[in-house]
Parts: sequence; C-alpha cells; structure tokens
Amino acid sequence: MCLTSVLAAYSDEAYRDALAGRASARVDSCRLLAIHDEVFASGTRVDLDCRVLADVMRLKLARGKWRPRLQDLVESNQPKLVKEVYTRASKLVPSSIDEALDALCELKGVGIATASLLLSSCVFDCAVPFFSDELAAFVTSNAESRGPGKLRYDKIYYRWLRTELNALIDQELERGTDARLVERAIWLAQHRRPATVEEPRDTETRPRKRTRR
Repeated sequence: MCLTSVLAAYSDEAYRDALAGRASARVDSCRLLAIHDEVFASGTRVDLDCRVLADVMRLKLARGKWRPRLQDLVESNQPKLVKEVYTRASKLVPSSIDEALDALCELKGVGIATASLLLSSCVFDCAVPFFSDELAAFVTSNAESRGPGKLRYDKIYYRWLRTELNALIDQELERGTDARLVERAIWLAQHRRPATVEEPRDTETRPRKRTRR
C-alpha cells in the first residue's frame, strides 16, 4: 500500500470514528474523542500537567494495546517534576528533538513512543510522527534503506523512522505534508471501522390477526 492511497482514504471524521471504536470499559468513546479534540486537534497550545499527561497515555493505550501498569506509572508522576520536564523540553523543540525525547523520558511510564506522541500533540506542536506500531511496520516495509536492526523503541530507531517517512512523503506526496497526519492515516488504514448497512424496512402492510374475545 502506497502513501498516496493511504492519505487519499483519510478523513478526520473517519479517524475519529475509528478512535471511538477503540473505546472500552476503561475509557469510553466520549472521553477518547474529548482527549483527541483538546490535546491533538484543537490547534491551541496546551500546557503539560498531570491530567494532560494521563490523558495522552489513555489515548496511546486505547490506540494500541492496553497496559494498565503504564497508566498507573504515568499517573504517579509528581506535578513538580511534570512541570520541570515540560519547561526543559519546551526549550529544546523543535531544534533538538532527541534531547527533548530524553527529557520527557525522565517521567515515569514515558518511553520514546509516548514521548513522540507528546511532541506531536498541541503541548509542543512539533511536526513529528507518533512512533506507533503501525507506523513502524509501514515504514519498515516501504523504506529504501534498511532499518537499524530489529525494531526497538529507542531514539536511534525513531530517528531512522522519521528520516525514511519524510523521504517517502517527498517521493509520493506534496513536500511538507505533515508527518502527524500521515501517521494517523497509516493507523486508520488498519483500524477503520466497517460501514454499517441499514437493513431495508419492510414496507408491506401485514394483515392484522383477529383476536378472539
């Protein structure tokens, strides 16, 4: 599957619908969509605090595999540390993505994948993609250069993914297409919910049964 067809099939409405389809007893669809709208689609800068950090992890786990331990770890971060890390990381983007990732990974429960999601959100508004499983699989299958060994969720592999994704974007799409949008389109291609087809209504009038009295 090429990027052109993946992006052509994308729409914000379809993405929201697929995201709502990932709801569970832990996070309902309304909550998931509210997180997406506030933290990823509002276009307004959002400050990182404990609530936002926990919400970003909820959305990440809903899109992938639920790991309750990670949610608990993220929610155990102290407000002072979250604020300190946020302040440092804000000064590092967009020029020093690797250093910003290092800073964010000082938070409990935050690895490179979660850090990349934070950078791509309205908290930092960096045009970098979320290091999702779906993105890794797509780029690995379509990249011209070989990856740095077996898939690892570290800075080296993420740097290679970003470089190869940007190369694919330049080859197949308009230069400068937002990598965040492309990642969502790749995810949607694998998680789109099938369209529901309404059953045709029976318009025939059936004779009433006479009731005996």
